[in-house]
Amino acid sequence: MIKKLRLGLLLNLFVVSFAFAQTGTLTGTVVDNQTGEALTGVNILVQELTRGAASDINGRFTVENIPYGSYNIRVTYVGFLTQNLTVTVDSPTTTLNIRLREDLIGLDEVIVTGYTELSRSRITGSMTTVSAARIESTPTGSFEQALQGRSPGVFITTGSGQPGSSATVRIRGTGSINSNNAPLYVVDGVVINTGDFASLNPNDFESVTILRDASATSQYGARGSNGVILIQTKRGRSGPAQVRYSGQLGVSQIGDFKFDMMNTEEKLQIEEILRTGPGWNTSPLNPANAANPDAAAAARADLLAVNTNWKDEFFRTGLTQQHNLSVSGGNDRVRYFISGGIFEQEGIGLRTNLNRYSLRVNTDIRATERLEVGFSGSGNYSESSFSESESAVALANPFAAAYLANPWERVRDEDGNILVGGGRTGANALDRLEKDTNDRNEIKFVGNTYARLNIGNVIVGQEFGMDFRERYFSRWVNPESYAGGLVQLGQSGLLSRSTNRLTFFTSNTNIRYRTEFDGVHQLDLYAGNELTRSHFQSFGYTGYGLNPLLGATPAAITPGSVANGLIPSVAGSFTNNAIWSVFAIADYSYDQRYNLRASVRRDGSSRFGPGNQYAWLWSLGTSWVASNEEFLSDVDFLSNLIVRLSYGITGNQGFSFSAGQDFQRVATFGSGSFAGQQTLIPTAPGNDDLKWETASKLNFGVDFGFLNNRVSGTVDLYSEETSDLFITQSLSRTAGFASLSINAGTVRNSGVEVSLEGDVIRQRDMTLTLNANFSYNKNEITDLGQVDEFELGTSIIRTGLPIGTHYVVEWAGVDPANGQPLYRDLDGNVTNVFSNDFAKADFGSWLPPRTGGFGLDFRFRNLSAAAQFNFAEGNVLFNNQRFFQENHGFANFNLYRSMLNIWQQPGDITDIQSNQYARQFSSKDLEDASYLRFRNLVVSYNIPGRVFNNEIRGIRLFVQGQNLYTWTKFTGFDPEDFNNISQYAYPLPRIFTGGIDINF
Repeated sequence: MIKKLRLGLLLNLFVVSFAFAQTGTLTGTVVDNQTGEALTGVNILVQELTRGAASDINGRFTVENIPYGSYNIRVTYVGFLTQNLTVTVDSPTTTLNIRLREDLIGLDEVIVTGYTELSRSRITGSMTTVSAARIESTPTGSFEQALQGRSPGVFITTGSGQPGSSATVRIRGTGSINSNNAPLYVVDGVVINTGDFASLNPNDFESVTILRDASATSQYGARGSNGVILIQTKRGRSGPAQVRYSGQLGVSQIGDFKFDMMNTEEKLQIEEILRTGPGWNTSPLNPANAANPDAAAAARADLLAVNTNWKDEFFRTGLTQQHNLSVSGGNDRVRYFISGGIFEQEGIGLRTNLNRYSLRVNTDIRATERLEVGFSGSGNYSESSFSESESAVALANPFAAAYLANPWERVRDEDGNILVGGGRTGANALDRLEKDTNDRNEIKFVGNTYARLNIGNVIVGQEFGMDFRERYFSRWVNPESYAGGLVQLGQSGLLSRSTNRLTFFTSNTNIRYRTEFDGVHQLDLYAGNELTRSHFQSFGYTGYGLNPLLGATPAAITPGSVANGLIPSVAGSFTNNAIWSVFAIADYSYDQRYNLRASVRRDGSSRFGPGNQYAWLWSLGTSWVASNEEFLSDVDFLSNLIVRLSYGITGNQGFSFSAGQDFQRVATFGSGSFAGQQTLIPTAPGNDDLKWETASKLNFGVDFGFLNNRVSGTVDLYSEETSDLFITQSLSRTAGFASLSINAGTVRNSGVEVSLEGDVIRQRDMTLTLNANFSYNKNEITDLGQVDEFELGTSIIRTGLPIGTHYVVEWAGVDPANGQPLYRDLDGNVTNVFSNDFAKADFGSWLPPRTGGFGLDFRFRNLSAAAQFNFAEGNVLFNNQRFFQENHGFANFNLYRSMLNIWQQPGDITDIQSNQYARQFSSKDLEDASYLRFRNLVVSYNIPGRVFNNEIRGIRLFVQGQNLYTWTKFTGFDPEDFNNISQYAYPLPRIFTGGIDINF
């Protein structure tokens, strides 16, 4: 009996224990509320258990071993509204079918704003986010070109078609005269050097966010004055492994130019008119040919038998291909993203190319319930080959030689050898390309590792980041080439090898506190201590008198001596700087209606003296989500309305790496000699009073959405004033130095930015969305300290005018009576006297005041098309090509066909002056550089996974074109230049590619 009672008690205890330990499984599906299609990769988090799952390719998810009870479930997916659900698990299987609504305006989307992240509805600053779909697969070697026309307030000009070349980027105008104007670039929290993008793989990018006003940028203090571009790379999500391959293949071609070159017959004709060159030497009008006209005629016939199109010799159709493979996935403990990529692009110019090989590993590990660690890193290697003397007015520049070379020149002899020699512009430049080399190899690593300890509402973090770049340059002038024989030392080529290394180290220690209380208050506090150290060093040599039998190797260099004068030249440098910062950021929101952001930062820079080493930089921003107010709840057409206001102070210390920049505060010395002895000589005076440039920024903005967000957009008004500009002040020669860097002057940028997007068609099977953005920026120099103006090249820096203002004598045409060139003096009177004293600043700036872009996205079932245009309006460029090729003074080279309209006799109405008068550099060479460019067109077709029984998630086939057409009045190579003078830069190519994306 006792044994039976004991057995019964044991059974009862087992049943009770089993009841308490019962667990169930939460399962279900996630679909798009509008289309009913399954959503893959949706995160389902059981908040009390801090674990969950991600939906698979069929939208299904499963979370096992959930103890019976009630739980808060958070469902998140990029581009869709977050759902918070309460679910009771009280049976072995609980099914939950979720329908997510698309976040049409993105108010619930979480945006990385810098050191922290916020939902879009809580943002107080002015910023634009460009998604991965807009960036990846663009067939350009440098990612910022894919941003053109995508964001208001951002002016991007490519300037060069060299594969991998960086673009010039300006956010809200130019704020500095002599210092850096480029934005700060941050990749996964790591500051990277401006312009080092050829080795980065844009297919790894998840998004690019552009920060414009003080509320958004002041958190970066001294480095945020010119705006900030945040790059977030792709990361793994919980769920099954997702494998993706993307590849494309295409061609690059030269575009169409708005000028015509002379053929042989026309060139001989103009030479005959000008009485110079072969055209005159073989002319029947030349008295010297009267004695033997048949010989002259035969020589002329030989010339006419040749009509070389040098454009065909120097340009080619280049091949472009890229391949990317990635795998991502994870669970509630470990998430990963791993990718590898190859990008190979031949330039349209001979001998130019970029080959890039990249590898990325991103991991996030929840080591314990409280500790999270992670790593983001990319290793990249690139090889680039360059042309000679790009953008220079030099005969070695192939893009100049292609148009300066005379059409009556033969390219090769009967044996295929290039016919080089004195005066043979085209052949000599072509010989350089075929026999000499000019290469650069680059290793680049960008990495960041972090650890975060969660203690309730407090997160303590530590991050270490590094941007490492090492470049190896190699230039070989073949001793057997024509150019090799012209090398001054040894007349037998040269070999140059050099390397430089640039390293940024960043350490960030931070603490963050986040809380919500009383159902209406949200508070987010962040404080950090950050140290950034930068190092740059370089070394190189050039050797002469090469032995042609030993090729492009150092062994080919003839040992130098005083006797033979072939001592190799050696050069090198080393510099470093540091910034130490402490800062704090506070975000507060009340009832999803009122938001406040405050930031303060104290930066200390090694570039300035003790009295000016530190700067306090701060901002205050607020926003009002008016559409959440009760009194607007009945306004049916209003979907979203947010009003923003911000003000703050940011700084600029410059970015270029040189001893001149890093040590301007102190007097510096260099090597000298006296009486045969080595000495030290002063090289720069130093200025211990030098301090930061600072910018005060005011911004007022409105975000809106109407008609269920079928129409949405933003409007921003801003005013920014940069003071204490870095100015080079001239010194009296008695000081022993020519100039000194000081702080003086102020520049103001003010303007308006508008961005609009509208769904013209929004149906299940068809959508059509139009987008447009526009920016107007007024740039004005308001103060220059001790002076009112000074000349800077062909521009003038003057109070009351914008930076980049042209300064030149005004052209007034050609006198029909005698062919004299006419000009205007300072009083506007027409004169035939040219004088630089007549120079004016009435012709505008090379920087456009109005920029923007527009485009469309169309989808019909599985077929999609997207087009993007960008424009710049109101800027003026010097066309230096026109000065040289519409100039009788350069008749020994080929000329524009328009030169046939040269004045020849009284009564001729033309703008080409008589050859009796010198051609001067004047406003005649200024041209309207406004343009509208058809930047990109992509047509794609998606094959859904069900076609492959879901063994493949989907396939996307696409074709695309880049730089398809440009509407402009500018007659040079390209109006999209990187300075105020266009002079034979590498032309921007058209690129056509076709490709495939496969998701496994």
